[in-house]
Amino acid sequence: MNTTSKDFFICVNKIIVAHQYSFTKNNTYNCLEGRNSYGLVYIMTGELEFRFTDGRRLKVKSGDFFLLKPKDAYKTTCLSHCEHYTVNFILNDASINEEITRKIFLSDNNPLIHETELQNAYTNHLSELCAIWKEKKEGYQLNAISVLYKLLYRFI
Repeated sequence: MNTTSKDFFICVNKIIVAHQYSFTKNNTYNCLEGRNSYGLVYIMTGELEFRFTDGRRLKVKSGDFFLLKPKDAYKTTCLSHCEHYTVNFILNDASINEEITRKIFLSDNNPLIHETELQNAYTNHLSELCAIWKEKKEGYQLNAISVLYKLLYRFI
């Protein structure tokens, strides 16, 4: 995504979870009550379909990097075996003040990018973040947030 803004800032308050996950074909996952956090998701392999309770649909496949938002309510169906990374986190909404960040984080849509050229950068950062989260060594929250900022920078 290109922006004409010279500078932008967002503040991550907390990471809830960072993990690599697998869905088998025809598996479903329901989040019908709505999310409590943002979710940055990268699809490594396979395909998923999100059916939001407001009628929107989102099909994602290998190489897609997208954002789920607080209050999003949906049912997910795995269309083919899927491996993905997910990072759930909370932002300080008051820090979202530039046009580009408002468009990404506060609009009703779910921004999606498909860039296979950056796949290694995404998977390297996500793998590092998941390892930090799993090991939970001293200062892991700060370390994990620093990697999340790198991912969010690439996403924005």
